[in-house]
Amino acid sequence: MNHITPKYIIITSSAVAIILFIYHLLIDGLESKYNGYSYYISESALFSIIWLLIIPVVFIVYKFGWYNLSIKMTLPFILIISTADILMYSVLIWVVSLVFFEYSYHISGNLQYGFLKYFEILIILYTLVILLLRYFSGWKQNDKNILKSKVPEHIVVSDPFKKYLIGSNDILFIKANTPYIEIHTSDKKYLEQNSLKDMMQQLDQNIFVRVHKSSILNINYVKNFTSRMNGDYDVRMNNGDTLRVSRNYAGAFKAKVNPPTQVSI
Repeated sequence: MNHITPKYIIITSSAVAIILFIYHLLIDGLESKYNGYSYYISESALFSIIWLLIIPVVFIVYKFGWYNLSIKMTLPFILIISTADILMYSVLIWVVSLVFFEYSYHISGNLQYGFLKYFEILIILYTLVILLLRYFSGWKQNDKNILKSKVPEHIVVSDPFKKYLIGSNDILFIKANTPYIEIHTSDKKYLEQNSLKDMMQQLDQNIFVRVHKSSILNINYVKNFTSRMNGDYDVRMNNGDTLRVSRNYAGAFKAKVNPPTQVSI
């Protein structure tokens, strides 16, 4: 199973951008020393800032799902974001030099410099990032599909006298009651000598979520939830029971009940 996620690509891209920024500062310093002219780190940083502009652009592409555009739209989109990057770069140099330097670099000259030096490089970098995001997003979805196909539709619950076959989708929530766990359905409660961690591995993680160190719930049976104003939540289930969502698990819970919408263009 693949462990590289789109977020990993974002972090790696950001790290590469920062490394390129630092690399160009060092190269400028070495060249100035070798050629015997003055080195101004502020000026070098300003003209190397284009590498750092890659970070917000890549994040926006990921946030809005624009790496999933059709093949027909991908190339024009890469040209657009590369051009936008150079435009931001040119304006930023002009504004910063106008405010902080004794002289200013005009936008027209900045644009010419940016397109000549960076345009092709940006196209290559953004193409690579988008391809990686698309590839590993698809692989991640395949992993989810594989995981889903392995989830049993029923689980077996044992007590000292009987074994019960329970439909996974019929489970409302599960609570820890050491050394047992309580499995709650709409009409009955079952005791099973097991742990929440092991039980979670048997359930469909698209609909079941850990909400506390002592409980798991099925989001399909959530009626409503309210904040305690301290990071915790109270969740009311369809059968009237109330469960607490710990702040440590609140993020995963809210991501399940309020999945992000993806923008398509």
